[in-house]
Amino acid sequence: MRVLEFEPFCDLIPLCDWLAAHKHPVLEEKELPALGWIAYDGETPVATAFLRMVEGGMAQLDGLCTNPTLPGAQRHEAIDLVVAKCLEEAKARGITKVYALSVDEGILVRSQKHGFVRAPHVLIVHNPKGVA
Repeated sequence: MRVLEFEPFCDLIPLCDWLAAHKHPVLEEKELPALGWIAYDGETPVATAFLRMVEGGMAQLDGLCTNPTLPGAQRHEAIDLVVAKCLEEAKARGITKVYALSVDEGILVRSQKHGFVRAPHVLIVHNPKGVA
């Protein structure tokens, strides 16, 4: 399995298909962070992850998504690879903290393997257009 930079021209369509299959909102290219990676197994895209840069030397690990048609073991390996790539890039850029949001218990358990710890915070959101 290999990890490549996310290229919207060829990688956005598979990502949007996965998001729709997972019943998540589909993204437009302008909504994607500039830093992203996609894991491929041969010619098959398997998982994505992005670093969304935040002021103050921080970044958000975002856009973690997998190809729902593939076996769990293959998706798990790909998730670990793209998350590791995000953390490697964050370190190279001098990022002091990387945070992520998830409600998926499997992701929350896996995150500990990469050094994340659960924070007691609750996410609150304000959307002026009234859409969550």
